[in-house]
Amino acid sequence: MLFYRTVTVLAMTTLFLLLTAAAGTEFLSTLASTLPTYKTWSSIGCQRDSIHGRVLKHLITLSNTTVEACLDACLVDDYALAGLEDGHECYCGNAILYDYPQPPTCTFPCAGNSSELCGGPESLTLYQNADMPFTVGNASLLSTYGLWGFWGCVEESGRLLANGPKVPIPTEEMSVERCTDGCAAASFHTAGLERGQVWYDHCGNITTPWPSGWESTSLVECNLPCLGNATEFCGGTLDGGRFVAYSMLPEFAPAAGSHLSNGGTHLLPHDIEKCISACDTAPGYNVSAGLLSGDECCNYYSALYAVID
Repeated sequence: MLFYRTVTVLAMTTLFLLLTAAAGTEFLSTLASTLPTYKTWSSIGCQRDSIHGRVLKHLITLSNTTVEACLDACLVDDYALAGLEDGHECYCGNAILYDYPQPPTCTFPCAGNSSELCGGPESLTLYQNADMPFTVGNASLLSTYGLWGFWGCVEESGRLLANGPKVPIPTEEMSVERCTDGCAAASFHTAGLERGQVWYDHCGNITTPWPSGWESTSLVECNLPCLGNATEFCGGTLDGGRFVAYSMLPEFAPAAGSHLSNGGTHLLPHDIEKCISACDTAPGYNVSAGLLSGDECCNYYSALYAVID
């Protein structure tokens, strides 16, 4: 009788272990729940991810994955967002780079704490740091900004845009606006953004219609989102070589008169000296000016626009 009971107990134990192993994380997920808050962080839901384009840029390696460990790691560099995926992966970022339509599934317990949820297959348990702002993709082309106009998606051989802004722009803050403003402040009228999230010295003064060393390519090859604004294209190919080019040359700039509120100054009719003075005294800009259509004074290198009455 004792032998029979022992065999029965062993059989039931073995069956339980087999069922548990088969259920895997689905069994354990019934015991896990989302940690709602931690320090300055708050849970903001479950977000779909993809191996073909990560929602959060930076993968953080942890020795023991818990929600707290991931959020602490992202807090070190003051990221706006943190996310946990597949039970053991930790990501940080300042923008939701892609907004995938497929429904997410955050059911996996954390490898380091089975009572906490750590995302799921291609799904992030997402957290926001305090009220820090962030943008949400998907990205599209910003065709104009101030006096800047989109030139094209360019494949470059060599480095024709070899200059940088006076003040370096942090990668995490990169956007079309920050790049073009930086180039304009350094007295350049051509700017480019490359690799989607990484920006190098891409300012210059290209004046030919299509310079030697540039090859036009499809905009599809320049569609990686900016880290500082996930709604904008910031070039393409993570291994480099494709960038979105912008110019303040007249043939690329927005239609005259469409941005008169951008720092405009009223001047006397056809007063060239005052036109030049208005451009030269703009904060941080002291380069050339010009008159258009007899009554418009503008500085292509500074984004200053002045109107002559």
